[in-house]
Amino acid sequence: MNLFYEVKRFGPGPVFLMLHGFTGTHQTFDEMLEYLSFGTVILPDLPGHGKSVSKDLADYSLKETEKALLAIFEAECPGEKPVVLGYSMGGRIALALVADYPDAFSGLVLISSSPGLSSEKERRLRREKDAHWVDLLRTSGINCFVQNWERLALFESQRELPVSSQKKNSS
Repeated sequence: MNLFYEVKRFGPGPVFLMLHGFTGTHQTFDEMLEYLSFGTVILPDLPGHGKSVSKDLADYSLKETEKALLAIFEAECPGEKPVVLGYSMGGRIALALVADYPDAFSGLVLISSSPGLSSEKERRLRREKDAHWVDLLRTSGINCFVQNWERLALFESQRELPVSSQKKNSS
């Protein structure tokens, strides 16, 4: 899969590969970039998000996502070892990427992310919740899904942001 991405070059310094969370896009980190004055930042839309779509279900696998991300930073910054920063779902992908290709990266930053649930009971409950979300998406459509998703307590603090920031977060 060819992922859509943008590259921001702020001058000499490290390369950052920044991975957004579920329902995010490459624009997720725009406000954070205002404070960065060095290095290069690679901002992809992860599969199924923003402008990175495919009709081939295989393109959405973790392995294919990893290959696509490796191809991007190798094309944009050959020989560099980026720092991977991942938020939520992007953090899980970042963690897998660094675990599978440890020599390709110089660092890892996880924001609101973890390696996963430790007990079988927690994993089972999570699968049940995920099945509910899949069912809602299939039966009620994307608009209903997004409205319900954005009402989660997890995103409560985002409702206090200016409307312009909220729109960026839900593009």
